[in-house]
Amino acid sequence: MFTKQEAQKLLSYSMGSDLHEEWRKTRLIVDKNGNKSFDPRWKSTKDNRFASKYLRQLQDGQTNEKGNIRNVKGEIEVDIANMTFNELPKDWQAENLAAAKVAIKSVFNDVSSKKNISQNDIESYASTVHDEWLTRNAWAKGGDLDKPYSELPENEKSKDRQQIIHALNSVKDLKEGRTDIKDLERRFGKYLGDRGMER
Repeated sequence: MFTKQEAQKLLSYSMGSDLHEEWRKTRLIVDKNGNKSFDPRWKSTKDNRFASKYLRQLQDGQTNEKGNIRNVKGEIEVDIANMTFNELPKDWQAENLAAAKVAIKSVFNDVSSKKNISQNDIESYASTVHDEWLTRNAWAKGGDLDKPYSELPENEKSKDRQQIIHALNSVKDLKEGRTDIKDLERRFGKYLGDRGMER
């Protein structure tokens, strides 16, 4: 079995992946023949290890076989809409992973102790999610979202609540034996470092 920290880490990566997939769905395109693709969203990466690997493989103007990584004048760009979470460079995993870590950590002890989670608890956890988001995203300073959770419009509160509900369900499923541990470790065990994939 996993330590508390390992369980939180695996659940955070799983939830980060889920958040990315939910965002990708907003970019889904279905053509007249029913073929599915995602509206591209090209971004440069600051993940030096990732960029170095592809700078060795791709000449200027070239794109990888999948068509989601390209070299533009010596800078690697990635199509984040056409990459799974695990395929993303670390800098493009970061925000979803950070949000997931906050949500999982917020609820983990209460769920583990079988506390009866109330709507007030959910609001409190969601407030923490919002506060941590503001801390991570300095660009939001002075903007419409730079205010306490209680003053946010309902649609913004709902986003934070949904992250908490996702985290609650993930932790409950793990604690109640409904999580496919082997699948979770297969997909995200590499993030546990040396202990990942050893069991």
